Amino acid sequence: MKQLRTIVAANQMWWGEPLVNLSIDSEIVFEWWYGTKKLTVYILGNTAEYIKVWGTDIDNEMEDGTSSSLAELTALWKWLVS
Repeated sequence: MKQLRTIVAANQMWWGEPLVNLSIDSEIVFEWWYGTKKLTVYILGNTAEYIKVWGTDIDNEMEDGTSSSLAELTALWKWLVS
């Protein structure tokens, strides 16, 4: 998270403190909202899974996946703030 904040600041992108939770499976969950978009990142060990949401249609306006590098997490952030 510290590295992501550093990249966001260096690129002068919007930053908002996330809502932080702990899932039933002991994952650390970070959630951000920006306009009509929502990004949720689940962290367990060295694994990061995400859900991108930009509408209510789960077939056409949501996407999930895994992120294994800081570059991929940065790309998710750029999607959120675009």
